[in-house]
Amino acid sequence: MKGKSHITAVERDQIGVWLAGGVSLSEIARKLGRSKSSISYEVSRNSWNGVYQPVQANYLSRERNIASRKTNAATDPGIYGYFIDKIRCGNGGR
Repeated sequence: MKGKSHITAVERDQIGVWLAGGVSLSEIARKLGRSKSSISYEVSRNSWNGVYQPVQANYLSRERNIASRKTNAATDPGIYGYFIDKIRCGNGGR
């Protein structure tokens, strides 16, 4: 199997339907062309109260993705002002 990107919302819907129908993780992985470990990780990471719900799983995944992004110091007015003051003083942050 080749490496793929993140699991999509459509794939999450399919995983939810197949899990509710009693399909094994191995079979779900085969049907989606992904590794069993990827499916297992998705189900364990994004289950809510022990139940895999595709809409909730997509929400949890999206929120973690947003929270993980680093902020840009140049867009923070307080930090940006500090940098400008240091540049004007000529001490470069020393």
